[in-house]
Amino acid sequence: MREAIKIRKYAWRFVFIYFAVGVMALPLPRHEVFPFFSWFLFPLTPSEEVIYGFRVYENDGKNSSGEILNKGLFAFKGENNIDIHYLCQRIGNSIKTENREELQLCIQILEAHYVKSPFHLELVKQNYHPVRRWKGEEMNSFESVWSFKK
Repeated sequence: MREAIKIRKYAWRFVFIYFAVGVMALPLPRHEVFPFFSWFLFPLTPSEEVIYGFRVYENDGKNSSGEILNKGLFAFKGENNIDIHYLCQRIGNSIKTENREELQLCIQILEAHYVKSPFHLELVKQNYHPVRRWKGEEMNSFESVWSFKK
């Protein structure tokens, strides 16, 4: 009997602490303390998102068709390198927030590691809905944000 009372005490304490952590998680952007607590089964409903991609016209003196590369695949040295994707997003966000220092740093990284002169790149902003994209719908909204040639 004492064991049952002890277990009940610990269970109530656990529920109280778990609820308190959940209440403290409400001001957080995702309303969760991963992996312990989430108020919702799916806390974020996908809506239209923005992703930046490079349109490559020329790299290392080789002309390209100008197709948009979302992850920089096969156009830069280090094929399948996801770092170019993150760099592309950093460049897009630095242009959006008008952070010139971040933009200059990203351009230096791009020149040092990914492109060879002469090159011509264009940064393209793409709007898409993740669920529709998952179902196979193409991204149809493209906007040229920035162009760089050297």
